[in-house]
Amino acid sequence: MADFEVLRGASASALRVRLQGTAAVNAESDALVSKTHNVEVCASLGSGLGGLLGGVARSLLTNESFFLQTLQCKGGSGEVLVAPEDQGDIAIVQLPGPNLSAVLVTSGAFLCAETGIDTSTRVQRASQGLFSGSGFFLMRCSGHGKLAMSCFGSCVRYDLQPGECREVDNGHLVAWGESVSYSGTLLGICVFACFVGVIVIVFLAVLFASDQPQLEPRRRSRRLSDEF
Repeated sequence: MADFEVLRGASASALRVRLQGTAAVNAESDALVSKTHNVEVCASLGSGLGGLLGGVARSLLTNESFFLQTLQCKGGSGEVLVAPEDQGDIAIVQLPGPNLSAVLVTSGAFLCAETGIDTSTRVQRASQGLFSGSGFFLMRCSGHGKLAMSCFGSCVRYDLQPGECREVDNGHLVAWGESVSYSGTLLGICVFACFVGVIVIVFLAVLFASDQPQLEPRRRSRRLSDEF
């Protein structure tokens, strides 16, 4: 069994994972910060990833590592500390959850998961990939266990009620439930002058809840405090 705890600092977060017996987790290859002596580290392709081809797809298409770090306790109580590459927040999801069987995760957001979590690559429709800000390829996470995701900035979870619709600015999506309907819509056109006139078309990602509440964390990709 693995216990996940988010440690939040002034501007960055880390994930403490407590392991019992022979429990193990899979983490991004560069995520490990520290561990107890009885935790073994080895490279793996994770679970449910389709072996070598799955590792290639994950690395090339979803901006995740080709190999994952498998952190396994060798008896007793062990502990590891993992952290994302960027400053920001960490969200934890239990799968399966209430009316939540699978989660679609945007590129680079996967941080750590119990070994019971299976991951694969999901291809989006052209309209979603072009205008949503999340790219053409997503990581699909399912199975049994805890999943930790990271983002640059704060992460907010919305549980959408049946029939509820929420609009999220493109590029701020981290993950959402697989059964959430998802499309892009034109928000507006903004014209501003630099050296030449530039037209910027802003799109929104629109999420429609199915007959069940769903997960939809949100991220801020940039803060004023990071600019000054």
